[in-house]
Amino acid sequence: QIMCYVRSVAKTNKKIIDWDNCEKFVYEKGIEEFSKNKYFNKEIVLNNVDNIMNSISKSNSINVYGEVQSGKTNNILLSIAACIDVDFDVIIFIAGHTKLLSTQNSKRLDDSFTFMNNTHKASIISNITTKTNFETLISKNRKLVITTTKSKDALETIRKRLISYQKRTKDNLKIVVFDDECDFASASSKSSAITLQLEEMFNFFNKRSMNSIFKYVGISATPYPNCISESTLTPQLVVPLTSPKDYTGLDYFDNDKFWNTENYDVEDHLHENIINKVIIHVINSMHKN
Repeated sequence: QIMCYVRSVAKTNKKIIDWDNCEKFVYEKGIEEFSKNKYFNKEIVLNNVDNIMNSISKSNSINVYGEVQSGKTNNILLSIAACIDVDFDVIIFIAGHTKLLSTQNSKRLDDSFTFMNNTHKASIISNITTKTNFETLISKNRKLVITTTKSKDALETIRKRLISYQKRTKDNLKIVVFDDECDFASASSKSSAITLQLEEMFNFFNKRSMNSIFKYVGISATPYPNCISESTLTPQLVVPLTSPKDYTGLDYFDNDKFWNTENYDVEDHLHENIINKVIIHVINSMHKN
């Protein structure tokens, strides 16, 4: 279910992003790769990605809300694959605010989509410099996926190179940004240096470049500051992700059923799943203390 937020969705005459009718080659190959993991819940993720992509087609700025450690990254990686299928020229994945987290998520992207190097559908690069040859990397038949750390310098380099490329070539670019942990130092704060870089790209490609498209997708477990911010990136739509049925989160530990279960005879009533959840709860309690 897509949850509408307070802002109206802007109408546009630019090229429509038609997720329902496009050829889903990269996306379906990605599903095949992810399905090799026995814990991957295909049905839930398919529904989540459908909601994300249909929201991207309707709005220039959306927020994807998912519970902590509920599999948000899997949904985003497959949404990146879907964006290749709907012909986004450039997909920017802000993979984390620390180098360690960014490297981890970049590796997950590389490992999940190694097949793309053989299909000539996209190029995945982790660093943009002044020497990066956009003319070679961006073409009608090959898309560019950029993974980056959430830092002012990294995003400023990307912004300058993309705007310079568009001004020089006059190409109408379709760009989408996936901002992981968007509540940290980006769209939640208008004065943030990172926000300013994203807003300048958003305004240039959506307003000054007549037929280009720039979409912003924020991902967070705590979207509240983003929804009340006064940024250009404030979401027009909020998309709640469905968590797996065996997800163990705060709603479980705050549920009376959990505490009642503890009072039952351990030998007769505690099955393996409950034991695992009790262990997680104990570890969490020890960490807090």
